[in-house]
Amino acid sequence: MKIKHLFVFITAFLIAVSSILPAYSDKWEECPVCQGTGWIECYDCGGSGEIVCPYCSGTGEEITECVYCFGTGKVECSWCHGTGRDSFGQLCYYCYGSGEVDCPICLGTGEETRTCYKCHGKGYLPCETCGGVGEVLCYACNGNGGEWIEEQSDLSPFGTGDNFLPIGIGVMTFLLMLFLFSVVSRKRK
Repeated sequence: MKIKHLFVFITAFLIAVSSILPAYSDKWEECPVCQGTGWIECYDCGGSGEIVCPYCSGTGEEITECVYCFGTGKVECSWCHGTGRDSFGQLCYYCYGSGEVDCPICLGTGEETRTCYKCHGKGYLPCETCGGVGEVLCYACNGNGGEWIEEQSDLSPFGTGDNFLPIGIGVMTFLLMLFLFSVVSRKRK
């Protein structure tokens, strides 16, 4: 049996088998959550890519204890050195005899307002969940945008679908190829 004859036989057999089996087709189904993009709005920042700075609550400033007066708001009077009296024994003109004056740094509040060290005064930070982009991978399709769905196009044994031949045509093709094969092989002998 020559290669050419074997090829004809195998081709006829495959046509017959393909006409018997139902065909399948792949269909792309778009993800309904992300509309096929693979991305959705970040749930932590609402799509802005930024979150309110948790250190300054979005003000851009930090209120800390004054380092000069240690949060008391008062420092020793520099004129009377905390005694409340001047060098002549009189009540100190600057502290009115208390020996303390308002802190020149915090102006007596005991607090200092500084630029937030975390957000550098902006009041917001880049969202850690989305990396500041505002979008994350879709949880429904894992960022694919959809999925391929395999559908059987026809279950009929007579093959009325578009994707395969009816059984009758396949069987007839197979029989015709067998006939031709036998005729060709007889002539060669």
